Amino acid sequence: MHQMAAIRSGAVRPRHQLTVATVSLVVIGCLAVLSAADGSSTGSAFSYFLKTALFGIVGIGLMVFLGRGGRSGNGGLVLAHRFTSILLGLGVAGVIFVMLPTPITPTINGAKQWIVIPGGFTLQPSELLKPALVLHLAAALARDPWRVRSWTELRPVLLTAGGVLGVIGMQDLGSALVTGAIVITILFIAGVPMRMLGLMMLGAALGAGALTLMAPERVERFTVFLAPFADRFDAGFQITNGLMAIGSGGVFGHGIGESLQKHIIPEPQTDFILPVIMEEVGLLGATIVMALYLWTITLGLRIARESGQPYDRLVAAGLTSILLWQAGLNIWAVLGIAPLTGVPLPLISAGGSSEVLILGVVGLLIDIDRRTSMGAGALVVPTEPPRVVPKPVAVPVADSPRTAPPEPQPGELRVVDQRPAPSEPIAAPSDASAQTSPHDAARGSNAPATRRRGSVSGRRRSPGRASAAADTAPRVIERVGGMEILADGTVRLPGGRVGRPKSPIALPDGRVLMPDGKLVSREQAALLVARAAKS
Repeated sequence: MHQMAAIRSGAVRPRHQLTVATVSLVVIGCLAVLSAADGSSTGSAFSYFLKTALFGIVGIGLMVFLGRGGRSGNGGLVLAHRFTSILLGLGVAGVIFVMLPTPITPTINGAKQWIVIPGGFTLQPSELLKPALVLHLAAALARDPWRVRSWTELRPVLLTAGGVLGVIGMQDLGSALVTGAIVITILFIAGVPMRMLGLMMLGAALGAGALTLMAPERVERFTVFLAPFADRFDAGFQITNGLMAIGSGGVFGHGIGESLQKHIIPEPQTDFILPVIMEEVGLLGATIVMALYLWTITLGLRIARESGQPYDRLVAAGLTSILLWQAGLNIWAVLGIAPLTGVPLPLISAGGSSEVLILGVVGLLIDIDRRTSMGAGALVVPTEPPRVVPKPVAVPVADSPRTAPPEPQPGELRVVDQRPAPSEPIAAPSDASAQTSPHDAARGSNAPATRRRGSVSGRRRSPGRASAAADTAPRVIERVGGMEILADGTVRLPGGRVGRPKSPIALPDGRVLMPDGKLVSREQAALLVARAAKS
């Protein structure tokens, strides 16, 4: 109700600000491509500007289509969720197809990453895999949030992500690094423990190192990153000229269209467009571009935080991380902080498929914010965690006859056998032992006896033989604790069961009933037990 009231009062939602920031970046990108492509050797600046503007218009149309929403909240996110598996399959198939030697999958600038279509346009399938993988992982983790508990339960998610990363990394290490960072971000938002995330990042680093060593050009790029000016006229030519363009721009730059290094940097309208911008508009213009990226990313994270549905929150965080890591890796590369990977600057570098898909990502973020403000229902319902079957507990084996029995507890009675004991003279009990405690007298002979591990399992007397057995039954010496101590050393419980104790029994009145039927004090019982152990 509070959110609906805010909307009716004209409050500015994050989706409105996100639209302004995104369109601003698209306009800046078109102007930057028009200026930077003047130094391109593969086409005219105006043709690159037209293509960039065309893809920008198509991308903005896709953004509006996916973010349209509706009164019921059904919009682009519902559509994307419905076709997640198809998008993921198309992305994987496209990346594999790019690696095949076909006429429409040429090697451009030493890399096989694009599919050439009629009209001079190119498609990069790895760009489709990023949002498709985000949608797939978000659905899996929102449906089964308990999977983050252990490696075993998280295995299906990790196998899918690892397979996609392996396919991308075979032909585009830069996109694989960005995608891996996106996967780690989603797992972090989903609640995976930090120790597991640390091991995942270590494994990803080892995998990236192995993929780097498999290709000589990747090894050369990493070597140049460590010392770019050592080979400034060969392998370090692009990075060194980019750094000189950044340094010569100063605070205010040389003016729009007045860059000199764009005529030296190879294909400056692609992933090295930021040095051209900084040379022409200086640090001030670059700060505006950085602020727009920071504003966009902050709004995406705000949309994720305000979302009340786990699936919407994971999708928003994952899509925002695409902008974060792709822009961050490009900026770090041109500043010499990271090796060159060929990752374009989102919404600014010339590249049709990247720009259209990034604008589609923004459209999904807009739709998530619209769903949140309208209180739309959950697209993915969490399931109950599987019932954990407790491990069987080993039953302790009974003590061996040679092992000393454990210390008896009060009221505990163990039976050696059920045969009647041979008659033996019983000493008359002392006055102290013959007296019944007031507590026992109050309870009476029918008070229930306390039994623990051991119990009397002797024979119950049948009613028909009660009169015949009365004459031959041993006489009762004493009643204590609800038990009857008989003259033959056995003990009778209230139910009529009779047995012989296996070990001394501590009684409530402070005395101890010995296995031979004698009642002694605790001190005497300790001495008798010690003598028996020595013998």
